[in-house]
Amino acid sequence: MPGSGKSFWGTRLAAYCQLPVVDTDDLIEQLLSCSIQQIFIEKGEPFFRKLESKVLQQIVSTMEPPLIVCCGGGMPINPENLHRMNQSGIIVYLNASLDLIESRIRSDSQKRPLLTNTSHLRNCLEELFNQRHHFYSKADFILPVDDLSIRDFEPILRACTEQH
Repeated sequence: MPGSGKSFWGTRLAAYCQLPVVDTDDLIEQLLSCSIQQIFIEKGEPFFRKLESKVLQQIVSTMEPPLIVCCGGGMPINPENLHRMNQSGIIVYLNASLDLIESRIRSDSQKRPLLTNTSHLRNCLEELFNQRHHFYSKADFILPVDDLSIRDFEPILRACTEQH
């Protein structure tokens, strides 16, 4: 979900583990030299989703594990992406309460193309959650974000060590 802390926790975990981190949204913005918001406005969501899939494929095929990949919240709703993610590593779903997400993104919703209508932000979040929860629930690990600490990632780190 947007505002769950994927980029924040991915960066912290990468520093803690001394691993490289890649943020798919950042790569897309660098690739097109514009913001995700601009891409949605100028090219539309279908274009963005196709590009997102290509970026994930590029990461998986060219970058050497272990590394941490922070994916946009819509990445796993594409079955091919979810399959590629499952085949390539361990998926962690940062499960933030809608209250927490709403408080985080209310001030910067203009950066989030699916949540620009702040007058109905809660309804939009609930709808987005209902659309995506099925896909998120397929993660290898589900971590509640509201009181998360770096230590909560230790079982995931052990699993990564065993996988590689």
